[in-house]
Amino acid sequence: MGVVSMNDLDKLFWSGRYCERARGIYERYNALPSDNGLRREFLNRLGIDCRGLLPENALLAKDGAVTAALRMWRENVLCLRYVLSGRAVKLAEKSVNESETGNFDNIVLYAYAFFGMTDDLTLDTTARCCITAGRMCEQLDLISRFNEDTSDARQALDRLIEACGQSAAVENMISRCAVRLIDDDIRANNIVTIKSRTPHLESNNEFS
Repeated sequence: MGVVSMNDLDKLFWSGRYCERARGIYERYNALPSDNGLRREFLNRLGIDCRGLLPENALLAKDGAVTAALRMWRENVLCLRYVLSGRAVKLAEKSVNESETGNFDNIVLYAYAFFGMTDDLTLDTTARCCITAGRMCEQLDLISRFNEDTSDARQALDRLIEACGQSAAVENMISRCAVRLIDDDIRANNIVTIKSRTPHLESNNEFS
């Protein structure tokens, strides 16, 4: 399995998920018109209760969903310095530091740069594929929550399957049953049902 320990697989997977979660939520939210009704519906699709809060605060305040995802991304990445490049680690740190000052302008840029660096500079195949698997699982969840294009879900699932095919350790993390069900959902254009499958992707136990 290379230089990656079993204990680090979970951290790699979740660094991919949390980075994609922060990027995916912020990018979608930032594209919405300034309408609190639409923004509250957006939060409802994420399962976020924002009663008593402005939608922006529910996402971007100190305990907001995007800010929390950035912190968890950093927490996982900081444990992986010996696997990931120093520049990749710094991106997570910069993202959190800027968000704590209320500056989210560079979040999407940093996230894309992180994934680019891990693809290009992470030498260990398992580490690289594990991050990609986490990222694709999160993409599938977000795509289904917002009922987005089936072709986007197809691409994310294909990339997840490819990552599993390149690393036996990553393949052992991902439920084949969940992958099959998501594939069926995409083929049937049942995009909104995928979010009920994604919690099972990161466990290779069969489920009904």
